[in-house]
Amino acid sequence: MSYFKSIEDGVLEAYSIASKARERGLDPDTKVECYIANEVPERIGLIFGRSELKEIVKRALSEAESKYEAAFLSAEYVLRRLLPELEPHEAMEIATKVGLTVMTDCTVSAAIEGIHEVRIKYNTDRSMYAAIYYSGPIRTAGATEGALSVVLLDVLRRKIGLESFQPTEEHVGRYVEEVLLYKRYESVQYTASKPADIEKLCRRLPVEVTGPPTHNIEVVAYRDVYNVETNRLRGGAVLVINDCLLQKAAKLLKVLSELNVSGWEWLKELTHTPKEHSTHHASPVIYPKRAYLEDVVLGRPVFSLPLRKGGFRLRYGRARNTGLAAIGMHPATMAIYKGFIAVGTQLRVERPGKSAIVMPVDTIEGPVVLLKDGSVVRLESYEAAAKIAPDVEKVLFSGDMLIAYGEFLENNTVLLPSGYCEEWWAEELKAKVSKLQEYPAAVKFILKDPLRYRPPIDLAIELSLKLGIPLHPYYTLLWSHITVSDLEYLSKAIHKAFPALPATYAENLELELPLDKKLKKILEAICCPHKLSEGKIVVDPPWSIVLLVSVARYRRGVLSKFREFETIDALNEISLVPQRAKATFYIGARMGRPEKAKPRVMKKVNVLFPVGVQKGRSRRIASSMESPAPVDVYNGICPKCGEQSPYSFCLKCGTRVKPIRVCPVCRKEVKDLCEEHKVPGVTYQRRKLDVSSLITRASKRVEVPLDSVLDTLRGVEGLMNRDKMPELIEKGLLRAKHGVYVFKDGTCRFDSTDAPLTHFKPSEIGVSVEKLRELGYTHDIDGSPLKRSDQMLELKPQDVILPREAGEYLLRVANFVDDLLVKLYNLPPFYNARKPEDLIGHICLTMAPHTFTAIACRIIGYTPARAVFAHPLIHAAKRRNCDGDEDSVMLALDVFLNFSRSYIPDKTGGIEDVPLFIVTRIDPNTVDDEVYNVDAVCKYPLEFYKAAAKFMHPKSVRSLLSTFEDVYVQGKGRPLYTHDTSCFHHGILRSAYSSGDVASSTSREKMDKKLEMQMEIAEKSVATSPGEVAALVLKAHILKDIIGNLRTYTQQAFRCPLCNTKFSRIPLSGLCSKCGRQLIPTTSVGSIVKYLHLAKKLVQEYDVGSYLKQRVEILVSELSELISEAEGVEKIKRDLSLQSTLDQFIP
Repeated sequence: MSYFKSIEDGVLEAYSIASKARERGLDPDTKVECYIANEVPERIGLIFGRSELKEIVKRALSEAESKYEAAFLSAEYVLRRLLPELEPHEAMEIATKVGLTVMTDCTVSAAIEGIHEVRIKYNTDRSMYAAIYYSGPIRTAGATEGALSVVLLDVLRRKIGLESFQPTEEHVGRYVEEVLLYKRYESVQYTASKPADIEKLCRRLPVEVTGPPTHNIEVVAYRDVYNVETNRLRGGAVLVINDCLLQKAAKLLKVLSELNVSGWEWLKELTHTPKEHSTHHASPVIYPKRAYLEDVVLGRPVFSLPLRKGGFRLRYGRARNTGLAAIGMHPATMAIYKGFIAVGTQLRVERPGKSAIVMPVDTIEGPVVLLKDGSVVRLESYEAAAKIAPDVEKVLFSGDMLIAYGEFLENNTVLLPSGYCEEWWAEELKAKVSKLQEYPAAVKFILKDPLRYRPPIDLAIELSLKLGIPLHPYYTLLWSHITVSDLEYLSKAIHKAFPALPATYAENLELELPLDKKLKKILEAICCPHKLSEGKIVVDPPWSIVLLVSVARYRRGVLSKFREFETIDALNEISLVPQRAKATFYIGARMGRPEKAKPRVMKKVNVLFPVGVQKGRSRRIASSMESPAPVDVYNGICPKCGEQSPYSFCLKCGTRVKPIRVCPVCRKEVKDLCEEHKVPGVTYQRRKLDVSSLITRASKRVEVPLDSVLDTLRGVEGLMNRDKMPELIEKGLLRAKHGVYVFKDGTCRFDSTDAPLTHFKPSEIGVSVEKLRELGYTHDIDGSPLKRSDQMLELKPQDVILPREAGEYLLRVANFVDDLLVKLYNLPPFYNARKPEDLIGHICLTMAPHTFTAIACRIIGYTPARAVFAHPLIHAAKRRNCDGDEDSVMLALDVFLNFSRSYIPDKTGGIEDVPLFIVTRIDPNTVDDEVYNVDAVCKYPLEFYKAAAKFMHPKSVRSLLSTFEDVYVQGKGRPLYTHDTSCFHHGILRSAYSSGDVASSTSREKMDKKLEMQMEIAEKSVATSPGEVAALVLKAHILKDIIGNLRTYTQQAFRCPLCNTKFSRIPLSGLCSKCGRQLIPTTSVGSIVKYLHLAKKLVQEYDVGSYLKQRVEILVSELSELISEAEGVEKIKRDLSLQSTLDQFIP
């Protein structure tokens, strides 16, 4: 049986069992409510409910050469087909949505919910034009696709003869005001380099970009604009204007040129190349990029400032656990940075992209540290680093950051010169070793695996002298960290201590230098390992030999003419062997989000059953049993016995009930529309349910004693779906029994960080060789039969390795599903699992939060890391990458049994993150195209390093390297990798940010501890500046938080603690008008001053600049006038007491 067939069979097996269970009639629908649809045309036909669209899209895909071309062809064909039967605006709306759906592979809700509608309006001269209404979910389409949807409508409106939109000055001003207003309340991906660009764009729009109001915030200056229906903020329109059209103007021009779409040439005026580098010098000057520092968060450290020496050295390559935005780092680096960087932790990086998760790769360079005893140590293993971490005084070099060529290609960023590394050296050795008639046997092993085999120092020197290649990178020091004057000072000291080169390079050759402060700093700067002993600096081999060889040809005055040169050029004048710069570019980085692996709990809800508003806003069903609150619930009548039921079946006889529609205004029964009030009827009514009777009946049915679960069983305050259809309480009882929770659609989920993996060893995932052979892993990557647990295997595209926590949680879900089958549906159990390993080989579904398509996958093992490791193709099928994204996994049978469209919230964005469709086989042609740029080579050729040294564009060397596009789209080769690692999850497994003493402290203690650790790292790393980091934390987080909460406090509303009714203006009585309870403020004094002591601490202990220091002083002064920090909460109570007695002053 083929691999993909086995996946499909597993899905169909679960689907068949769920279908039998659904036939019992206990769920909202008697059929499984997920559609299995592997092809885009099929999904489009189903999502729009128009079967003819399937053939139209299929035709367009067969005719087009690209996805974008297929989208435009589909839209035109749909318009042509629908115009005879629909109004022009309706035909354009469906055609535009279909085009956008094709662009997004029918996986996200952008086209369905992001495009609200299309209308035809009149310009001021009475000519007709098209207007497109965007809602918030348009964000899920992606910036390029969102921008192209506007162009799509422009093309379609021309087809039917509509004129262009003619915006007035008021329209333009309204757009500008809304974009600026939106940025005050929401985060945006892009900020226009010139505010005038917004005006230029809006004046030239050929269709009106508008939308329904999304915020309760009104514009001030440009109100009641012609043809704009609202004065409130239109978030969807702002996203399309700012994050799509403005941000992607350059890419949009390129795509439209390829599609031969005219009329948008004016976008050239909006394309501004960011100033990343200058070409006005002999070699380009690369500028630091500070965007990643804009949102520094308190407690999340800054590890390296932009281009700062001693930070993360750029190294090209892809390990088997990196790529698709994931980067590699030596696990020793994780250990020395106090455990803040763990496997899967997100870093915000300077370049080439914005974010990346960290993966351990131990075949790259680790950090170099200065210890408290004055020693400088090079750390080459995680174990050594963990042992020595408490004694680290300074981090002199953070180690390598392994970034794949594909990341530069994806981000359209010029290549930067690589630091000299083993794989580059091996390529140069390979090119010249043929000149030797004889060479040591070790050379053969080195060329085969330069990352694992290292030549001894004497052989490295011999090869350099004979072949003229630079000294091996391992023995090359960071000479670029010092000046030529420093080099001369060091050379003099070495020659004084050791006047002549030794005849042989003995392993016991020791170099003793005087304990000179300047000399010590120079050795630290070049990261030369040494120790202090008896008042001297002692350098042991091989580093003593490296120093001697490096200054062997030094003579007094020889460096005087190289004062203005690069240090490496001056070094080559006095070195016995040629040397190359070990580090050319450093990458700035700070911590983003910590890694994640936990169940999705939704306030620990066990069942989608309404309990109403209970005392203390409790969701406990036990409280509802004692005093049921009125709730909106489904109104069904049994056609057989006339019983009323909140479920889809009769509780008395089991017959499927019929909905009774009533007018929401007069509550009279209606068929469809209330003739009196002209509103559609609803299938629910507000009433008190006999919860005690329902839960007692359910408890007996599923054999769950109430006293065992009643304390933990929780429902929801109210139902969000259209018909107010509740879930069976029986399911909630079983979930509570097994300790699992329900999501909005009836499924149980586990969320974790996405991580890439293309190869693994059986020993890494805790699965026997025999079991893997059963799963189809019969041979390793070299074609040898699988016999040992250390053989390397290529991960199949739809197999996943889950966090151990996920396995434990899904085991509980499996037991819940088995209980459900046996006790509710009278069917045999399916999983029969007693431990997480019993789930290996079973089918799961995985999906991203912004999509409505789940991808079938198979569990093949577990990892102790807090991330789900999967093939890049499956991440791309979810339209995700590995820059910190988090997705969910679900057991397939749980989804098929319990998911219902009847539970989906009836609001914009409701169909996001629900498995409407199931894909059983990934089509590489319909995944997110970012994955096509992932490297698939075992090494980079010498020509690549030469091109990088010239700052070439990555596209210019595309022919030199194979990528996933070649492998999976064109069927050429296999997905290889350049760097191996001992274990793909070896390193820190949980970030210090969310573990240990920090996590167990109280809230205030936690933040104090996190800031303390953050500043310790800033002080420890030579690549940061404590004062600058303190200033960044103040500006980006602390001051914003204090000022924002202060503003909210002065404008706050009040709420009732019992029924949660909110009052923007407190009643004179100070009591809730609904239930009479004392009202409380929505913002506490504590939320304002919680970070005030930290602000004071930072300005007192660090040089943050006079401006920030004065700003904090003024803020403290203002706060002390408004409230006393010491008596904050008591003052609120006194204020409230005064407000509650205001009525006594009213006659």
